[in-house]
Amino acid sequence: MNLPWIKDRIALVLVSFVAASVAYGTIVLLGQYYFLIFDIAVGCVIAERVYRYFQRKHSKDSA
Repeated sequence: MNLPWIKDRIALVLVSFVAASVAYGTIVLLGQYYFLIFDIAVGCVIAERVYRYFQRKHSKDSA
């Protein structure tokens, strides 16, 4: 059973969690709602880029 993508999936979840934690921490510390929108956008961009990186890596490993 070859499941190398599970490690990539776990890493993606961890990165997304860290991005969400940073966004939440910024909101709590600054108490400004516009930072919420900004941080969620940044977190989504980071998570998307990491996800695309792992997708490319997985497709190279499969090929």
